[in-house]
Amino acid sequence: MIQMRGRLRHLKFIEKISAVFLCKIVSAGAGLLLTLLLTTNVSAEIYGEYAYFLGWGSLIAILATSGHDISLLRSIPISIDKKDWSEFRGLLRYIGAWLVLISPAIAVIFAASVFFVISPSNSPVKHTVIVALVAVSFAGKSIVSTIFRSLKSPLLAELFQGAIPSIVTLALIAIWIVFRDRLDGFPVATGAIIGITVATTMVCLLVAVSLIGRILPAQSKGALPASNFKRWWFKAVPHLFLSGCSVVLMKIDIVFLGASVEFSSVAKYQVAIKIAGTLTLVHHSITHVFAPMIAEMYHSKNMQTLQGYLRSASLMMFVITSFAAVILALFGSSILGLFGANYADAYGVLLTIMCGVLINAFCGPVGYVATMTGHTRLAATYIGAAAALNIILNAVLIPWYGLLGAASATAISAAFWNIGLAISMKKLTGLNTTAISLLAARKTVR
Repeated sequence: MIQMRGRLRHLKFIEKISAVFLCKIVSAGAGLLLTLLLTTNVSAEIYGEYAYFLGWGSLIAILATSGHDISLLRSIPISIDKKDWSEFRGLLRYIGAWLVLISPAIAVIFAASVFFVISPSNSPVKHTVIVALVAVSFAGKSIVSTIFRSLKSPLLAELFQGAIPSIVTLALIAIWIVFRDRLDGFPVATGAIIGITVATTMVCLLVAVSLIGRILPAQSKGALPASNFKRWWFKAVPHLFLSGCSVVLMKIDIVFLGASVEFSSVAKYQVAIKIAGTLTLVHHSITHVFAPMIAEMYHSKNMQTLQGYLRSASLMMFVITSFAAVILALFGSSILGLFGANYADAYGVLLTIMCGVLINAFCGPVGYVATMTGHTRLAATYIGAAAALNIILNAVLIPWYGLLGAASATAISAAFWNIGLAISMKKLTGLNTTAISLLAARKTVR
């Protein structure tokens, strides 16, 4: 009977992952179609500038969320498990006030710091407004997605974080491009593209917030919200550093390239990243479903069940990602060529980034395991060191090797923190997050 229940739980786990994975495929497909649409209808300079602003927006969005996205992913499931509805309602009220009042102020201050002080531009006010809007919309999307995931609704999280905004943005920009001859006063430019992206995201956020109110646990609706703002803020602070370093690992290469090479080269690099990013769909699908479960199982001391889920997650991550990587390695050059003849030059960049993604898949959901089990400082140490390494390598390698140097810096940094953190988590908790755990399990059975 116990084995039967365990199998049923695993089947439900796989069903949820499959649904999220399909949703991510739709989102990634829409994203790639948007990239194809832009690269074939606007200049490489405009698309490169667009990628550059999105890169800065992603970095500042981390400051605007201030670690609350990761903190909530652990705090909400624990409050639900304890049936502490006062804490639960207080958390939701607190994060709502943060998004409306604090997040926009942080975005404006840091965007202005970038374009007026750190990296002065010809249009600092315009660029500050653009990047601040991107940061606020990205921060809101991240927080809302986290709440859906904490409430064990990963499909809704993915729909409102990726699929719906991607499809609507693609449709609106496609209409804009088709009718641009009739809109002579409104050319397809960077500001217009980002404006459509931000507007779509904000509308989706309003719909998502309305939906969250309908799916809250019934027991929580009459509870008096707690007011532990100071404690919740201090809980989020360590996650701010962790989130910031994570985004530095993903976006600092674009920022360095935008300041070092022409935007047309940044466009090539961005396309290669977009294509390589399809390899992470399985990884993100699993972590979207699995992260709240990790916190609950670890909090309940159910280590054997947790390790069993980790084995299943590692298997799906590594096998499917490896299979997809082989296909991309064989046909990557042709796929890049679809975006324009010059984009095929980024094949070496694509292969290099793929190496980092494969190592990430091999190590499994180690980052989430560390944060959801309370080892945030350990994760922050490794990811912080990797972020510093990434900055140094970008500064050193880009002047010598250009796009390939940036890709190498990203891949090396990813390998460093994934492998190091996986080894440390095995020593501290006994949990093996890597694909090797499958071999160990088979040996145990034998």
